[in-house]
Amino acid sequence: TCDISQPSGQAIIKDLVKHCDIFMENFKVGDMKRYSLDFPSISSLNPKIVYCSITGFGQTGPYRDLPGYDMVVQAMGGLMSVTGEPQGEPQKVGIAVADLFTGMYATAGSDASKATAP
Repeated sequence: TCDISQPSGQAIIKDLVKHCDIFMENFKVGDMKRYSLDFPSISSLNPKIVYCSITGFGQTGPYRDLPGYDMVVQAMGGLMSVTGEPQGEPQKVGIAVADLFTGMYATAGSDASKATAP
């Protein structure tokens, strides 16, 4: 376990990123900066690293501080309107599809970015 809220945990991460191709995180907006693990800090240690930050609503904009729960994303994206009983209330999909696809696309995008980097 690596506790990034502690200086010793931050030091472990900073040492590891010197030897990594991809750094992926899914903390709330501002957390990584507070721990000096944001893109400027990480890329100063490894300028060629691909930094992937996953948040529910991005780093900027009016919803950036909202939690990105799977059910919220399904509802806001309209997916819940096409599931459930025909005359019933909207229902979430049986599995956490937004979470699953987010991880899949973040991985594919990060891999593609690294594969096409000079």
